[in-house]
Amino acid sequence: MNTCPLSLDVFSMSSTGASRMHATKRTFIPAAGFDFALPLYDPVTRWFGADRLRRELVEHAALRAGDRVLDVGCGTGTLAVYAKQICPAAQVVGIDPDPRALARSRRKAALARVDVHLDEGFGDALPYPGAAFDHAFSSYMLHHLDATAQRRLIEHVFRVLAGGGRLHLIDFRPRSRVAGDLSAHLRAVGFVDVSTQDAGNVMFHRVIRYSASVPRAPGGDRSAEF
Repeated sequence: MNTCPLSLDVFSMSSTGASRMHATKRTFIPAAGFDFALPLYDPVTRWFGADRLRRELVEHAALRAGDRVLDVGCGTGTLAVYAKQICPAAQVVGIDPDPRALARSRRKAALARVDVHLDEGFGDALPYPGAAFDHAFSSYMLHHLDATAQRRLIEHVFRVLAGGGRLHLIDFRPRSRVAGDLSAHLRAVGFVDVSTQDAGNVMFHRVIRYSASVPRAPGGDRSAEF
């Protein structure tokens, strides 16, 4: 796996260690569904066991020193902070469109005394070069998107993962075909070794853990174009 350092100099860094992506205003669904409910998000997800499954997802990835890690839809930063805690020598980046959630992420990282780079942006328009990461995570986010938006996001995640890179994802089992077949999306984009596992219940919903790999390009690093 490529362990070349991810240069963060291409972003405009603030004194808080976060960077803001200036883009056309878009709507999004906040982590807690509504802005006013955001203060309840962390205690509620802890109570219902969602954070435990996030920790298991990170531990299952077996991060190593030098790994470049991206958390797509990082929300309030629970997974990104935990990834940095269990592998301090990894480079961890989180991205989310919600500035309020990112503010909580920054406070959480500061309290944990870990360095996590945080960007404001959307998962289907990732502002990173191709093959920039070794691992990509996402937790409890894709169910907010329809099948078309899911496919766009997966395409961007595939683009920014290096050859041999891994995607680790947990989300609620789709209730209908509107959400699409996530495993089929992963394979259609080009991921290999796609696997699913029942991860248990959160908030009375079944949670599925997905994992997939980016193929290694023969003779060198892969780079995607889209």
